[in-house]
Amino acid sequence: MKLITGYSGGKHITSDDDAAFNRGIFGQGDYILNTEDTSLEGTIIDNNTVRIQPFNIVSKGRHAINTAYADLTIENGTLGVNRTDLIVVRFSTDSSSGIQDCELVVLKGASSAEPEILDTDLVHDVKLFSVMLNGINLTTLTTKITTHINVKDIENQILAFETSISTAHQNIANAIALINKNIADIKALTTSLSGCWENSQTSYTYADRIVAEAIA
Repeated sequence: MKLITGYSGGKHITSDDDAAFNRGIFGQGDYILNTEDTSLEGTIIDNNTVRIQPFNIVSKGRHAINTAYADLTIENGTLGVNRTDLIVVRFSTDSSSGIQDCELVVLKGASSAEPEILDTDLVHDVKLFSVMLNGINLTTLTTKITTHINVKDIENQILAFETSISTAHQNIANAIALINKNIADIKALTTSLSGCWENSQTSYTYADRIVAEAIA
């Protein structure tokens, strides 16, 4: 076995070790990390420029940070032609040295369909945004990647769920109490009507007797 979190007398932890650990926490896919100081945001500056704000990303366990905003150039559109480009993070490995790197890349499309991305042993593209061009106008920027929820957000969601469950239980209890009260009111009304019926029957009997005596 290999001890990762511990002192071994020398440098023994590799990027593969960290990547494996991250995959165990975040999963095998591609995610933006929800941190206090960074989040994935894109802004259309003009018809040729998209600005990407700082963000943290994990791709197949590989963690990377865009530390400052980046202005990316979008090639001119063509009048009368709709086009979709992609903004991706390209993770790459040099086949000779094994050195790994990542960078923001714009993939130019040829039509309204998204261009193909690379996903090989040496190159893995992660979609961040699709860029829609209507003729020469850059019209829409759409996020293409999921932001991974953090532990604090999970805690807040659990607390909110517990609150909603508690409220639902209280509403059910109130509804049951109201139903029971209505049942009691109906029983009381039934008893009252029954008494009225008995009194009316008595009155009818008395009236019949008076009439009979009068006739006699």
